[in-house]
Amino acid sequence: MEIISSVQNNMEVIVIILGLVCAMLFIMILVLIYSLSKVRKKYNQFVEGTDSKNIEQLLNECLKGNKKLDKEQNQIHSDIDDIQRDLKKCIKKAGMIRFNPFEEMGGDQCFAIALLNEEDDGFVLTGILSREGSYIYAKPIENGESTYRISEEELKAIQKSKENYKK
Repeated sequence: MEIISSVQNNMEVIVIILGLVCAMLFIMILVLIYSLSKVRKKYNQFVEGTDSKNIEQLLNECLKGNKKLDKEQNQIHSDIDDIQRDLKKCIKKAGMIRFNPFEEMGGDQCFAIALLNEEDDGFVLTGILSREGSYIYAKPIENGESTYRISEEELKAIQKSKENYKK
């Protein structure tokens, strides 16, 4: 009973406190409603999108663009593989030797040039200059060897082309 009489005696204070709490809650509700309206406005702008496109349409366009890019990327990788395979067949190794096969002529007027690909396929060009004329010989090379007789100078040119090659 004491509690009831204590509450009845302080009823005015309790009502004032409850009124203040209700006023604070009312102000908080107004602030939340204002914040919610701002968030809702931003959400609607986001969902509605721009240029009369909503977010779903924009996402679908992005997905289609990604699929197209994936196809193009796969094609590029395929093209790169083809190019790398073809590059193995290109001339990458070169070596040249100048020499003098004749004692009666001065200077190294003759040459041997080896041009090989990555797999040591290619050819050797040999140029011989003599008093009677100038001659050029070409010999095919497969896997670093030829079916024709190779001179010492041609072998040196082949070896030099392999040594000069840097991967």
